[in-house]
Amino acid sequence: MRYMFRAGVLLFAAALTTQAAFAQFWVKKTYDNWSKDETQQMLTDSPWAQENVLSDVRASTAGNNLSHGNQNTGSKVTYAVQIRSAEPIRAAIVHIQELNPKFQQMPEEQKQRIKASADAFINQKSDEISFWIDYSCDVASLGMDLKRYWETQTLGTLKNTIFLQVSGAPKEDPTYFASGPNGSFEIRFPRPKNVTEKGSLTLQFNHPGVGPSSQTVLTNFKLKKMTVNGTPMF
Repeated sequence: MRYMFRAGVLLFAAALTTQAAFAQFWVKKTYDNWSKDETQQMLTDSPWAQENVLSDVRASTAGNNLSHGNQNTGSKVTYAVQIRSAEPIRAAIVHIQELNPKFQQMPEEQKQRIKASADAFINQKSDEISFWIDYSCDVASLGMDLKRYWETQTLGTLKNTIFLQVSGAPKEDPTYFASGPNGSFEIRFPRPKNVTEKGSLTLQFNHPGVGPSSQTVLTNFKLKKMTVNGTPMF
């Protein structure tokens, strides 16, 4: 009996060790201890950040009245989606700036002032969930059309084309849309309530165009993977 008890304790300890070994860096370390590679991964390939790649995009994306007729075969369009309202993403935005040599060379008093403002940004609470989308294209002319399209859109023109789907709930319409700098835009929705780790959040919007290039872009975020210390972060 004593042997069985000791064996059980050893197995339990081994399980805890294995779990700790596979814990992600955002669980094991505070954000100010993330490496540059880890910080960049948080912003590009994490439970809060994903890429959608549309291949073989052929037709123009000049807008609702498509007129430029860019028939580029094999063009690739990338939509990089971040949940910008999630603490881990905001922490990575702050930390990537802190890792900049220019920040490191600042006087300590100046760094502390910036850190105080950064902490307020990281910990801010909102009744909305915010998605930040960066888009790009490997063909310059098509990329210009894509930029022109998104820069001229409004919440009204995009009605019935953008949704947030929460598991087990009706689709939500956006409450905010704005084009951003350098090929980007932001979409906001009411913050989902009564979510569980078993569910997911799915952002849906349309890639503009005609014919083969008119596609629905779906980005699915698993709440279990987005849970830190028992709380889904979004």
